[in-house]
Amino acid sequence: MADFVSILTNLNESLSSVEKLITSAAYVFGIFMIIKGIYHLREFDHSRSNHSGSASGYSSLIYILVGLCLLYLPTALSLFNNTIFGYDTPLAYSSLSDFLMAQYGNVTTVMIRLVQIAGVLWFLLGLSMIAKATSPGAEMGGRGIAYIFGGILAFNVQGTANMLAATAQMVTTGQYSLGLASFFSGQ
Repeated sequence: MADFVSILTNLNESLSSVEKLITSAAYVFGIFMIIKGIYHLREFDHSRSNHSGSASGYSSLIYILVGLCLLYLPTALSLFNNTIFGYDTPLAYSSLSDFLMAQYGNVTTVMIRLVQIAGVLWFLLGLSMIAKATSPGAEMGGRGIAYIFGGILAFNVQGTANMLAATAQMVTTGQYSLGLASFFSGQ
């Protein structure tokens, strides 16, 4: 009977191939989305020349943009990560992961990688929801943005945990200020 640590160690060894599979699938879907965006752009051009207003131009732009995000997945993740957290690598501030590593050992590394892979999958799901939201009658745009944001938070699980820990510490110690007192006093 294998124990939990050996199962996680074996899982950690196979996670790099899962990451490569996700990146490869993102490249293929990115090319597909760009081709679909060019096709929608062609349909938009034909509908404009025939004076029928059935097609819209923004759907082709969204498909091309999502396809480019999928083609440049590592760069897109770095861009969104830098926008939300201010740094582009999830290992920039790892004080919580250092504490967990000292407490639980290599199990922490495997769990962090699993959450990061789930974050990348949620990011990809959010991009596909945004692309599908361009079709008439679809209302997945808000959920797609939420999946993208949640995917970035999960991809940078150390930064998210540090941010939540710092926020909880500020709230419990009373070291936060909304600045409303100075606003209402006119200073």
